[in-house]
Amino acid sequence: RKIAYRSENISCSRQKRVGDALFLIDNKLYTTFSNKSDSICSAVRLLQDSIEEGLTSFDYSVHQFIINSACEKKQKKIPKELILELLSKNCHKTLFALYETGAISKLFPPFERILFLAQFDGYHTYSVDIHTLEAVRHLENIGDPFVKSIYDGFEPTDKAHLKLAMLFHDIGKGRSGDHSALGSRIFTSFAKKLGLWEQKIELVRR
Repeated sequence: RKIAYRSENISCSRQKRVGDALFLIDNKLYTTFSNKSDSICSAVRLLQDSIEEGLTSFDYSVHQFIINSACEKKQKKIPKELILELLSKNCHKTLFALYETGAISKLFPPFERILFLAQFDGYHTYSVDIHTLEAVRHLENIGDPFVKSIYDGFEPTDKAHLKLAMLFHDIGKGRSGDHSALGSRIFTSFAKKLGLWEQKIELVRR
């Protein structure tokens, strides 16, 4: 509304359309508050397409779009192709938007057990969920030129599997036992249900 209240902005908005009722204006994504996709899978794909167009931030209306899409009754099964495609690209903005709207566990069900889980160890600054997402953000913004050159040399699917390791490295916290060992088992169960390749499952598990 704040973009389109002037009639001269209507034609400009049409030129900025990047999806069904999604508009990328000044590198910020907007939509209508009633907009929704037929599933959270479709919504995630639209958000990632927008990021590739140069997005830097989401308007709050996009958060409502995610919530509306996640509430659709006939949700499609999350395919491994979507997970690998998402994680092979710069995705921390999408992951954080999914987290803020409570939809991240739709893609990664085990994540629900670490939501808002505090860490009282005098070392960690963030709760487990935020710490995990921050780890992904730092991975996508490596400052050291040498380390960055190594990461940039990875194949897209290898980047995706590395981010899976990031997302699950603390997934066992808040339970009794060694959280590293628990996390590897939780990841293995998740990955097998998703249908990932055995060789890659073993690599990430280790």
